[in-house]
Amino acid sequence: MSAPPPVRRFEVVLNRESGTLKDLWHDGLPDDLVAAFAEGGVEARIRAAVASELDATLDQAVSTRPDALIVGGGDGTVSHAASRLLGAEVPMGILPCGTFNLAARDLGVPLDPFDAARALATAEPRAIDVLAANGRTALCNLMLGFYPTMARRQEEFHGRAWWVKSARILRDLREAFYRTPPLLLKFESPEHGAIHRVTRFAAFVPGEYEDVLSVIPTRTHMDAGKIGIYVSKHKTVGALARGMAAYVFGLMKQEPELEQLHATKLTLTSQQRDRLPASIDGEILDISLPLHLDLKPRALRVLCPSASND
Repeated sequence: MSAPPPVRRFEVVLNRESGTLKDLWHDGLPDDLVAAFAEGGVEARIRAAVASELDATLDQAVSTRPDALIVGGGDGTVSHAASRLLGAEVPMGILPCGTFNLAARDLGVPLDPFDAARALATAEPRAIDVLAANGRTALCNLMLGFYPTMARRQEEFHGRAWWVKSARILRDLREAFYRTPPLLLKFESPEHGAIHRVTRFAAFVPGEYEDVLSVIPTRTHMDAGKIGIYVSKHKTVGALARGMAAYVFGLMKQEPELEQLHATKLTLTSQQRDRLPASIDGEILDISLPLHLDLKPRALRVLCPSASND
């Protein structure tokens, strides 16, 4: 009789300060997650940490040489953990516990954390591209323009449901449009040379978005080897609202004033300033110019439930 296969062992790191974990947390939650992973034959150890303890907790988890490191949090937490696993043999899995959970959606991970645990227990690893923005890792997107400026004034909505944030963005779009001056940007890439654009919104993603009607935009490929560039050319608040709707609902190719380009690397500069507000996977910060965007092809191994069904 052949020996049973060895039990896989996962380390699970939860950011206690991430959106939905604040609402879900109770003393029995770690045991419930352990039970969900066990349904798929995985032995899971749960480590919960606040943001200030996250780096040390991730290092401790990786040092045990698990079969996978599972990260529970929003997109900012996930991309931060990913930056510590680039090029590593240990694959990363995502327990979606944030607001938009873009990376989890792109990978086909169920949005309910317990369903996600069951799916990750039997998921297969695959290698995906990541975007480096002045050395900072972005798994989902980097956005410039009115959105990070507006989001910075809405920190009280951090952790709310995605539809609440989306409604607030649409409600405040007119005010943000007129309060945020347009950006004068210079883009330089091997593919396009130097081009100049005046814009109120620009987004950069590892890959490109699927052009289908969807509540939240999803990417067609996560290993396409290119940076998707989306630049708004809208000049009125009504036109920008239409463009943002196209962006949110995955209809970018049908929006004539939303320019789409591709590059493998990109440098952004501006004559106006040397720092800009930016959103990187939902985290709002000031980023220095010149902004160097580099694609790191297949640099991160992730657990992908949908890959198990290919």
